[in-house]
Amino acid sequence: NAKRDIRLFYQWFGDNFDEEKYRSCHDEYYKNAEPIDYNKLKMKNLNETLHRLKKDGHHLSLVSSSNMKSINYIIDLYDIRNYFDYLISGDDFHESKPDPEVYLYAKSKYDHLKEKIFVVEDSDLGIEAGKRAGLTVIAKRDDRFNYDQSKADYIIEDLTEIIDIVKNER
Repeated sequence: NAKRDIRLFYQWFGDNFDEEKYRSCHDEYYKNAEPIDYNKLKMKNLNETLHRLKKDGHHLSLVSSSNMKSINYIIDLYDIRNYFDYLISGDDFHESKPDPEVYLYAKSKYDHLKEKIFVVEDSDLGIEAGKRAGLTVIAKRDDRFNYDQSKADYIIEDLTEIIDIVKNER
């Protein structure tokens, strides 16, 4: 989350942090960087799992630390927009994950329902945010970034495992 990163740089470097230079270098790097192939990053069985959860009557929201432009790009690329009741960007909140604010907000959207709420995450910051919000966290194993997923309630290898977890916990 860019807002958090800039706050951290100010904490670390104080008045020596040049935000304008940081933004310029950041923009220059990404302008010249190899584009990310999001199709290669798509989790196996994503559409099938979302379809089944929605068909089974579950309410789904996408809660991300990414900005809304990135969220919209990915959900349209993966053709998954119709599965979600709400799209929630961490950019709309003062703090980002691991602060639980984004999940508490998402949870408030479903206060009228009596069903248990689950968070599906991969990052340790997201897992911590979900736990701090008092929610049951399912971690999708991801060994690419050396995340500590030990605080999750469940760790899964395949997204389809979510279907049985929510069914058994209902």
